[in-house]
Amino acid sequence: MQIASTSSFHDGPFMSVYYATKAYVLNFSEALADELAPYNIQVTAVCPGATYTDFAKTADLATSGLFKRPGIMDANTVAKLSFTGYMKGKTLVIPGRSNAVYVFMTRFFTRRKLVQMTHQLQAPTHSL
Repeated sequence: MQIASTSSFHDGPFMSVYYATKAYVLNFSEALADELAPYNIQVTAVCPGATYTDFAKTADLATSGLFKRPGIMDANTVAKLSFTGYMKGKTLVIPGRSNAVYVFMTRFFTRRKLVQMTHQLQAPTHSL
């Protein structure tokens, strides 16, 4: 089980390396799952959305719109849903209905529009 993120599905201003790394983890996991399937080795990529942990504080995001919206899950719930998906043999697990809807909706926006929306959501509360 490898931890990617809902951020794996588009670019993210103010956290560009994080978003790119999570996209790598997702793509690597899905490819690895395919390669290892003949050997009965399971690989699951987990793509949680924003989750209540110390990450928000450490990344200076606690006051951003990302963590002020409804549907933010706690780490225990994310872990349980992720493990359930893994046990069902899923290659991709997106914990939480709102996260799954969010990932699905990214298909209907241009990449540029997603970047602009993410910019607004994650804009720092202080000047750079």
